[in-house]
Amino acid sequence: MDETGFKQNNGDAQNPEGKKAWVWVMMNKGLTFYKIKLGRGQKQAEELLGSNFQGIVCSDRYSAYNILNEDQHAYCWAHLLRDFERIAERPGECGQIGKALVEQTQQLFWDWARYSGGKIKPSTFRLYMRGLRRNIFDLLKAGADYSKSKGEQSLRAKTAAFCRNLLKVESCLWTFVKKDIEPSNNAAERALRIFVTWRKVCYGTQSERGSRLMERLFTVVSSCRQQQRNVLQFLTQTVQAHLGLGVKPSLVLGDNL
Repeated sequence: MDETGFKQNNGDAQNPEGKKAWVWVMMNKGLTFYKIKLGRGQKQAEELLGSNFQGIVCSDRYSAYNILNEDQHAYCWAHLLRDFERIAERPGECGQIGKALVEQTQQLFWDWARYSGGKIKPSTFRLYMRGLRRNIFDLLKAGADYSKSKGEQSLRAKTAAFCRNLLKVESCLWTFVKKDIEPSNNAAERALRIFVTWRKVCYGTQSERGSRLMERLFTVVSSCRQQQRNVLQFLTQTVQAHLGLGVKPSLVLGDNL
């Protein structure tokens, strides 16, 4: 899952307060689903996932996803790498810890590439991940052990706070190993680019109805591409079925539920 800012105007009086809209995307191997909502919080995330969600979500560390329990939440390592790179740019001990975390993360992606490419066995991959988990835990612990004074805003204090917060949810870093899923949500980020490009050209939608139209069209286009289906043919069959001619096609196939 991922989300990005959007603009839904008040042409139908459904957004009189001029709230900022957000495009949310949810995707798996066979489906991409877009939804435009006037919010980016836990309420919107729960509405999308449903109260009885039983799956696994890979996302960044944005607080809206905290509705998920740790077994259902996988943190995106691409986002973590960016965080570690920022720490690596800091002076002194903080920078050293950051650089070490970057090196460990790069090794993680290297091992994942070999595993997903069939070059190492699952048992070997899990063994490598156990070693990396110990190393990364020790580095985060070293960063978190700094005893800061109340209200301190130094780079070292910020590094310590980041490490402490990450240690609290450390198991979410390794959900991808337990559940054998991708270690990043890069696919969701890429899926948003098509919407971002359209938004820059067309400046958003003028009404809630317009938002429903665009989110559904982009859902069809992206999902058909994933499934290697003809988009125009799918839309043609949909319109024909609406007119009582033929059977309505479905994006939901047996292997992408």
